[in-house]
Amino acid sequence: MFGANKVFIVIDCGSCGRAQAPITVEHRQLSAWRNGAHIQTVMPELSPAQRELLISGTCDSCFSRMFGGDDE
Repeated sequence: MFGANKVFIVIDCGSCGRAQAPITVEHRQLSAWRNGAHIQTVMPELSPAQRELLISGTCDSCFSRMFGGDDE
C-alpha cells in the first residue's frame, strides 16, 4: 500500500491518444522536477520512456515512430 506522499500520474499520449500505465512517484520528486531539477536526477527509478512521457506527453511507441529507435 502506498503512503500519502505518492502521486499517481495517468497520461494520454498526445500523439496516439492512448492512455498509458500510471506512473507513481513521490510528491517530493514531482515537486523538485517542477521546480527545475533534472528529471533523471530526481526520478532515476523511472525508465527513459516513462520520463519522456512525463516531459513531452508522448508514449514510447509514438516517440520511436517520430524520432527513430536507439539502434540508429
